[in-house]
Amino acid sequence: RNKRFSNVPSSRETMASAGQQVLYCELIRDTILQHFNPWKLSDLQYVLEMRGFQGLLSDEDLRHCYRCVWSTAPAVFLLEDWESMTTEEIRGAVSVAVNRQRGVGLPHTAIGQPEDFETMTKSELLRFYGALRYTPTPVFLNGVRGARIMGTLRRLTAASERLPCRESFKGWSFSFSLGAVRSGLDPEIVSRIVAEEYATLDDLRRRDLVRAARGHHHTELYDRLTWASS
Repeated sequence: RNKRFSNVPSSRETMASAGQQVLYCELIRDTILQHFNPWKLSDLQYVLEMRGFQGLLSDEDLRHCYRCVWSTAPAVFLLEDWESMTTEEIRGAVSVAVNRQRGVGLPHTAIGQPEDFETMTKSELLRFYGALRYTPTPVFLNGVRGARIMGTLRRLTAASERLPCRESFKGWSFSFSLGAVRSGLDPEIVSRIVAEEYATLDDLRRRDLVRAARGHHHTELYDRLTWASS
């Protein structure tokens, strides 16, 4: 009897299989992903979780999404050919890409390289920068920037109820605000950050914040900043 029924799938296994078939349907998958904005830190994290969920999204799937579903331009993937690249080629490509982004509305500590960057092996570089296989460099660095800003905010809120403490951001508070807007952080958090300095900003920097929200498709942030500017 056991032998006879050993290959019959249970109802739970059948349901899981059916569910997976739905998730693996490209049309349904792409329709779902259209509602995500990879420039928004929380959405990017959801997408990466989907990649880690039973291989729901492969590297090639994600490259397809950036090129066709989200139409991210330019959809260039720095480490797409990582298997054929040497350690020095990976290190050089990453170094150039990161340095090119410095000063583009970034706090000087927002992105960068580990202290042991020059001695990292290929596997260590891929562990740190592996997302560049299937994520365009600007989107990747935008996500890193948002994660670093969130980490800084958590430390500040643990130390003080005031968000943020202006002395902590002296010299680059505008870059901090711009990074928060570009990363699409929670509008309530961004509003509190920007409110600390908004009255002191000139028209050019205010427009930079508005353009950042519009250019990265953060509709609610754009509406709030536009209202604050009027």
